[in-house]
Amino acid sequence: MTTLSQKVLTSSLLLLSARMIQRGLGLVSTLVLARLLTPNDFGIVAIVALTIALFEILSNTGSILYLTQKQDVSDMDLNTAWTIDLLLKSALWLLLIGATPYIADFYDNPTLIDAFFVVSFVLIFKAGANPGIILYRRALEYKKLFLLTLIEKVVSFCVVMIIVFVTPSFWAIIWGDLAAAISMLIGSYLLHPFRPRLNLSRFQEQWSFSQWILFKGLLGFFRSQIDTILVSKFFNAGDLGRYHLVRGVAVLPSTDIILPAVQPLLAAFSQSKHNLAALAYKVRLTLLMIVVTISPICFFMWNHPGPIVDVLLGSQWQNTYTLMMYFSILLFAFVFEQPLSDCFIALGKVKPLFYYDLISVVGITGLLVVFPGDTLEEFALRRGLLGLGFTSLFFIYTERMVNLSYIYTFSLLLPLLGCAYLAEMVLKLLSLPSIENPLISLCSLTLLYFVAYGMFLLISYYAFYQKTEEGRQIKGLIFSNIKTLSAKIR
Repeated sequence: MTTLSQKVLTSSLLLLSARMIQRGLGLVSTLVLARLLTPNDFGIVAIVALTIALFEILSNTGSILYLTQKQDVSDMDLNTAWTIDLLLKSALWLLLIGATPYIADFYDNPTLIDAFFVVSFVLIFKAGANPGIILYRRALEYKKLFLLTLIEKVVSFCVVMIIVFVTPSFWAIIWGDLAAAISMLIGSYLLHPFRPRLNLSRFQEQWSFSQWILFKGLLGFFRSQIDTILVSKFFNAGDLGRYHLVRGVAVLPSTDIILPAVQPLLAAFSQSKHNLAALAYKVRLTLLMIVVTISPICFFMWNHPGPIVDVLLGSQWQNTYTLMMYFSILLFAFVFEQPLSDCFIALGKVKPLFYYDLISVVGITGLLVVFPGDTLEEFALRRGLLGLGFTSLFFIYTERMVNLSYIYTFSLLLPLLGCAYLAEMVLKLLSLPSIENPLISLCSLTLLYFVAYGMFLLISYYAFYQKTEEGRQIKGLIFSNIKTLSAKIR
């Protein structure tokens, strides 16, 4: 296995490990918050989170992507990226503080004024972070970043838990987000010796790349969050809280496990941007790795939303079973789309990516506004189907760009979907008795399902995948990393 492949896999595993630990703490936090807070509390959190996310997108200069794909990075590049980020985020921070009363009036909720004022400082703290840590990402050296993200999550978790037990309210989440931003700011300077200075000497060069990242990020935000925004207008605060909470839990495998694990592949994509055949191979390999993980998760969520909701959120959220089921469609669309976007970025084709996001956000928004559905559940189903439909169009768009080959790529992915489906059929044939304890029920179903999925996966490998280069490559990566980990343990 090549050194690059080893570094990519090691980096992916480190990110995956960090996310696993973070998610463990996050699940504990969710277990507690869902039982102590109300849907209205989560509704307020949803409004605040959406607004802050929008301002963060507006201030996103694309510095990480720009510096990651750049051939050589100098101190002036880092200083320029840091300066642009600091100036833009500071300006938007002032704008947010000035707009807070109007946002509160729009939602007819005066509580939002204080909440927005406190959480707005997240922008300032994130703006000041040391850009030197980007160099670790470029070099695929994720060990120190692993520690930094772990500390960030532990600090946030402790703050949330202390506050929510003292005074249960949405403030626990807001102060937790602020604590995470502060710990990331301090940790970035402890982690890397680089010390940024104000400098705009490379502004023109960076902005020619970053302007499309900014526009793409803004459109991507609306495309991913437009459903929550529309829910805030079509439905009441309690429904918004239910939708926001369950949606967040449903896409956790995407945002906190799978996508961070494949994040180092962007650098690997960039290595092949002048060889379309090699790039197409790496994209297919990434899609195969993603689908082998996400397909059983989505099938399981669709067929067993009850135990998932009861364990993670509590029995008081039983009216969200159908929401959890429908969000499994959205989860698959989110995960499948990321490597396609990274492929365009690696090629430097940010402009076509922007046009795709523009078309998709207009299409999804228009269809949801015209056909929102009569209930929150209908709305969630339509959002999921629209996400899957536009992701399919994106795949066709990508295929034309790098010649992925429709037939061959689908021949690689469809057996994995078949394995996930057959594993569920095994559970139905077993006709397991109903178990009252939701935790025991979820654990037993999960164990049996993934054992069955693993068996079908093994059969499909020997029947089909061992004859493909992608299948042999994944097997080699897995066994090589197992040997590396075993050697380190010894």
